[in-house]
Amino acid sequence: MLDEGLTDEASLPHSLRRRRETTAGSGTFEVIQTSALWDPRRTAFLVCDMWDRHWCAGASRRVDELAPAMNEVLRAARARGVLIIHAPSGTMPFYEGTPQRKRAQEAPNSPAPEDIRSWRYLDPTREPPLPIDDSDGGCDDEPPCPSFPAWTSQHPALKISAEDAVSDDGAEIHNLLQHRSIENVVVMGVHEHVRSGPSVLHSPPRWARQEHGAHARYDG
Repeated sequence: MLDEGLTDEASLPHSLRRRRETTAGSGTFEVIQTSALWDPRRTAFLVCDMWDRHWCAGASRRVDELAPAMNEVLRAARARGVLIIHAPSGTMPFYEGTPQRKRAQEAPNSPAPEDIRSWRYLDPTREPPLPIDDSDGGCDDEPPCPSFPAWTSQHPALKISAEDAVSDDGAEIHNLLQHRSIENVVVMGVHEHVRSGPSVLHSPPRWARQEHGAHARYDG
């Protein structure tokens, strides 16, 4: 999380938190928290699938509650020079032709170490199981809500500023991060633990030097 009351605009102090299994295979984890100091100009915030509406009523309520607070974090980060990338997957036609969409599309090509355009499921040889059961598609309502095409854009409480970028394409985002010499990526979203997939950032953390929950050290 970002530290409060900061005045030094040349740095981005914050706390990093991750969980480490106490003993291999035990299923018991301990929380490890450290402090870090990042360069805002080498940092990006990636807003993942914060849609205007979800087919699950509970998910929609969570997004409605989280979006205003998230917008304040993005506003503060943006003011420090952090790149904000909005990635509401499946809604790119809504943003077609906008400067923010073109910014991602027109970033110089930078070949990625592996294909990041296709969906990548969890690799049990390199990644632990998710902490939740995602077989219900992310809906914990009882009875479960029927799935249907619900989202058309990002939640309106999340403002997209002139200097931001919009993309749900892994290669585009990789190109943009490389072009901006981004070293640190913070992934934000209600379902980012599930939706940090091929369209966004499931593959890059596999190349990363450090990964701390929603905070990932990006090393393309």
